[in-house]
Amino acid sequence: MLRKAVFASVLLAAGLAGCASAPPASSSAQALVDARFGTFNRHDLEGIVKLYAPDAVLSAPGYCSPRQGEAGVRKAYGDLFKGYPDISDEVTGYVAQGDHIAVQYKAHVGKYAVPIASFLTVKDGLIERDDTYYDGQGQHCS
Repeated sequence: MLRKAVFASVLLAAGLAGCASAPPASSSAQALVDARFGTFNRHDLEGIVKLYAPDAVLSAPGYCSPRQGEAGVRKAYGDLFKGYPDISDEVTGYVAQGDHIAVQYKAHVGKYAVPIASFLTVKDGLIERDDTYYDGQGQHCS
């Protein structure tokens, strides 16, 4: 699924040092990754909100401070969908270990693709922490 790339795609937190293509540690990890990226690619804001814990924390290079809770999830993804109406993500690999999932993917916008790594912490089947890393090439906070 090659589409478009963006400078700040998503999420995910704690625990794994690297991303690589490997079988998932559990089917629940695979289901969560599938749900997260499926809802993203459909621009289903309500669906994404339901995947996050009520007290979730999201961090990314484009945020001046972490985004928290339902309002933070809505802002993070709502801003992406509004700013990049053709954005989509393509998962290239992930590793799951216990409550931690590391995902490597490309965000596609128009003819651009940005490689991204996200680290998720999951609790009770919901994303509790979402730390995302990419090269924003000097993006500054406003």
